[in-house]
Amino acid sequence: MSFEERATEINRLWIDQMSAFAESTDRFFVSLSGGLDSWVVLAALREYKDRVDAFTYFTNNVTSNWAQAMQMDQDLAGQVLALARVNHVPTLYGQGAKVTEEDKIIADKNSLVEHGRWLVARYVENFGEKTGLHFKGNTQETIRAYYGSTKHRDPIDLINRLMNSRLKSINLGDEEFKGYAEKLDSTLERFGYPGALHDFVASDMFYWEVRMGRWLAETYSETDPAFDSISPMNMRAIVELGLAGPEDERRSGIMFTELIERNWPELNFPGINNWNNLYKQSTILRKSLTEVKARVAAVPSWIGQDSDVLDHPLWAGVLSMESNDHLVDCPRSEIQIPAGELGVGAFASRRMTWSDEKSNVLTFSLRSNYVNPRGTDYMRFEVVINGKTLVGNKIGFEQDTSYWVVYGLRPGDTVSLGVPSIRTVTTESWSRASRCFITIMEPVTGYWERRGPLNLGYATTSAAAVPGSSLHGDSVEPGT
Repeated sequence: MSFEERATEINRLWIDQMSAFAESTDRFFVSLSGGLDSWVVLAALREYKDRVDAFTYFTNNVTSNWAQAMQMDQDLAGQVLALARVNHVPTLYGQGAKVTEEDKIIADKNSLVEHGRWLVARYVENFGEKTGLHFKGNTQETIRAYYGSTKHRDPIDLINRLMNSRLKSINLGDEEFKGYAEKLDSTLERFGYPGALHDFVASDMFYWEVRMGRWLAETYSETDPAFDSISPMNMRAIVELGLAGPEDERRSGIMFTELIERNWPELNFPGINNWNNLYKQSTILRKSLTEVKARVAAVPSWIGQDSDVLDHPLWAGVLSMESNDHLVDCPRSEIQIPAGELGVGAFASRRMTWSDEKSNVLTFSLRSNYVNPRGTDYMRFEVVINGKTLVGNKIGFEQDTSYWVVYGLRPGDTVSLGVPSIRTVTTESWSRASRCFITIMEPVTGYWERRGPLNLGYATTSAAAVPGSSLHGDSVEPGT
């Protein structure tokens, strides 16, 4: 089915539900945050907006990350309310009714983790005398590939690494960690995850069954004293139609902005989890495109142009930690050492086996946003061919785009573009400092013949002119 066909069918099922609910309930309760999920639900209720009670919770304590996120929710909710004009109940943290010890004991029986207990008493205080349905939009996360991309990655491996990351965060002992890992393997095997799963992707199924079956169920349990809650998106036909889309479409959330467009298009105007509305975002984008055009104009004429091959493994492939031989999640075009991997010897890279029999030239641009002349001995960018460093360039001297050419490649050569940590650093800020952006480029024809008159070396602009030294004097062993 095309996107248009799937969107039309999802919207039909979506709106038919609202019509059915409207015949059986007096009020609709909707959490109004700065995110997409709640806006999609509100848009579907346009015909019944006089029966909607929206609520937004926030805090006046602006020092924590949570408080700042809540402040954004409050600001964006205000923009939506100016357009939707539904009844709204602001809920301020620390004020109003509080959860009693008796209520807490009851909640503890149904939930292993607290998900927002302080809100329950406020819900009862504000809405306890009203009858109606509380709509939640969380199931939309399943359709949006919440656990990340599976391109060039085994979905079972993605599940294992996600769970291992969570287990590491609670500081288990080695034996406990091993026990949980074995339990996960046996559970996935028991539930049939290594098999075809009727064509569902394993990581999608794990989020749908395990994450939603546990976390979402507990949040429903917590709000039971105040509401009858339901997730209209949690209809198998809708979820299957959503999961049928290409991964890029799903992760972009365009299906949900399309549902808003069809039912209440004005609600697409405020920024989603972004203080900038659609106009401001388009202005910023236009400025960015202007800057990009200027950079393109500055590209040396001999280097070539940006490639339209978006799945090139050195641009979109998985990120490998060669220091301990495992893979980590990282957005396409980026290389970054995760904070938990920092230390001497850490080497994050994208790598491939060269297979192009028609060309022996690799060209790419590189950008690093980290600038600190006193911090240039901590990270460097390297081009590694067949396990040997061809050229290295320290990071931190300047914030600029540089252009690189590697020539003489043969089919079977192993090519790695990566960032090693050359000093002992452990903080999150150094992880951000290691971040580099790569754009693969289409080389111009006749490069080999032109390299002499153009006085080109192994790499250009901010790399070595001769093997063994970089622009900034960082000595490396010559490559092949």
